[in-house]
Amino acid sequence: MDERVDWRVQVYWEGEDEWFEGVIREYDEAQGYYVCYDDGEEQWESAGNPEIMRFLRKDGQDDEENVVPLVVTPEDARWSNEPPPSSNGYEDDAYDDEYEQDDDHEKEEEEEEEETTQAPSAHSTTPEKDESRRQKPVKMHPVNVRDPTRYMGSDVVFFRDEETLRERKAAIQKELKAIKQEHEGLTSQLRQKEQHSTQLKRQLDDLKAQVTLSGFLTKSGTSQKPKTATQWLERVTQQKIQNRLLQQELTVQQSALQQKKARLLALEQQRDQLQKRLDRVPKKELCSLVEVQMEITRLLNEKRGLEAKLVSKTASAPSGKRDEKPRRQQELEIELRKHDQVVARLSDEVDRWKLSVERENARLAPLRARLTSLHDDLSKYASSKVLLRSAFLRFDREGSGTLTRDAALDALVLLAPPGAPQSREELARGIPNAATITFDMFATYFDQLCEPKLLL
Repeated sequence: MDERVDWRVQVYWEGEDEWFEGVIREYDEAQGYYVCYDDGEEQWESAGNPEIMRFLRKDGQDDEENVVPLVVTPEDARWSNEPPPSSNGYEDDAYDDEYEQDDDHEKEEEEEEEETTQAPSAHSTTPEKDESRRQKPVKMHPVNVRDPTRYMGSDVVFFRDEETLRERKAAIQKELKAIKQEHEGLTSQLRQKEQHSTQLKRQLDDLKAQVTLSGFLTKSGTSQKPKTATQWLERVTQQKIQNRLLQQELTVQQSALQQKKARLLALEQQRDQLQKRLDRVPKKELCSLVEVQMEITRLLNEKRGLEAKLVSKTASAPSGKRDEKPRRQQELEIELRKHDQVVARLSDEVDRWKLSVERENARLAPLRARLTSLHDDLSKYASSKVLLRSAFLRFDREGSGTLTRDAALDALVLLAPPGAPQSREELARGIPNAATITFDMFATYFDQLCEPKLLL
């Protein structure tokens, strides 16, 4: 390849998308050609890619001396005048113009060949002239012949019709838009499916918790363990209905308890008001029911004594004093009437107080009985530890029946009463460093935390 040295060449730069002229100064089998470009830049070009390099002529000589005779076919001539590939691959107008010029040039060459073939028949020529005509060298300028396979194997596609290009572009955009819409639809469907699956998982967790609670609430031996999925579904449905009824009953009982508490509070307020009125009464005027009855008895005895004295005085009084008897008798009768009025008033007041006390006792009796029954129910409910079991199952994410130490601390912090320690550090002191904590251990820690109070 040393014979290519000092040749003028054209090199195609893909980054610039142009052909640049230069002269080959050196050749190396490993590095290729060392090209000195006309713009002053010098670099090595690979010799293994002849498609990007055109050999024009040897530097310092005329074009005619370095012309390489080539046999150019119409197809090669068509390829030779084609411009270099552009970066975008869309030069329709220039390509169409050059293609039409190539077609005109081919037609002219075909007409000239027909004239040359018809000339010998019209004019007689000698063999010497034919030989001289055949031996006359034909000057052919170097043609930029390109390898058609280079462009056939590339990814560049040339569209001769701009309308076709636009139609294909519009079709591609429409297809892309349809694909995007389909992608969005599938994405929304996927989100809906994920939400539905999340809801189903939550319902399944709730059903599992309800089944577990129902197993603890129901007495052992009352019902057989289901064996089929249908029986399990029926059992779950029954437990759901039972839980709903229990919740309704609990709501009714809680509302009744609230009403009773409000009534009791009103009675306590009334009692306080009566106590205040009683406190305002002077102590010397205060008396008990027994004292009132004793006072009534004394007054009655005094009345009888006065009546007896009046009778005796009337029988033993002298005639001189008979004028004073009616007056004295009238005074005694007036005083007796006053005492009778006081006794009647006190008797009425005693009867009124008796009736009010009996009425209040009658009202308080069912309230006390109901309060006692509610305390019994609450104590039974607290001893069953249903709410504690529910909290334990909520923090048992894996369903293994045990909790980790951190999960137990979280549950105790959530369930701690107001008077108990609220921080994890204080609660952690009473819990040993155990790998797993069962429900019995958890209940023991909660009872220790709630002492001496009774919490649900």
